[in-house]
Amino acid sequence: MEDAAPKSALHLLLFNFLHGTSLVYNATWEDPRIDRELLKLEPDSEVVAITSAGCNILDMLLDGPSRIHAVDLNPRQNHVLELKMALLAAGDFDDLFQFFGIGSHPRRRQILTSLAGRMTPEAASYRRRHADAFSPHGLRPSFYHIHLPPIFWRSAVAQGTIWPGWPADFLRRV
Repeated sequence: MEDAAPKSALHLLLFNFLHGTSLVYNATWEDPRIDRELLKLEPDSEVVAITSAGCNILDMLLDGPSRIHAVDLNPRQNHVLELKMALLAAGDFDDLFQFFGIGSHPRRRQILTSLAGRMTPEAASYRRRHADAFSPHGLRPSFYHIHLPPIFWRSAVAQGTIWPGWPADFLRRV
């Protein structure tokens, strides 16, 4: 039988190379209504779900389960969910839209500092260190572009798949 240790070490090395400094999902585009219909969540339901960008987790809350355990191999995914939850708890939906609709916010540092107490220390620290992910300036002028490698961003813009105001322009059209 083959020794699994070298293969596991190689997988871990590859995972860390690909995801060690990146956020993989910053938005979830699936329709969570189907999951909610199939799960039939009730007040005594407990759910374990992959965090991804946190969108589906937040959607499941609409059904009021007793607990949702959001898990992900990449801790940055949980940091995104925590930021979304902190913005929702703060109740400033204009800021929420600036961060996750527009993908940038001119007062990002001030807002992230004010939200730190609503997040775990790890998430608050990560957000503080990576506040410029929400900067409206530079080659990739929004949160939705910052995590794309530059070659993909340039290619997508050149093909018209995404554009500098995306996704806010798209959302306004829908």
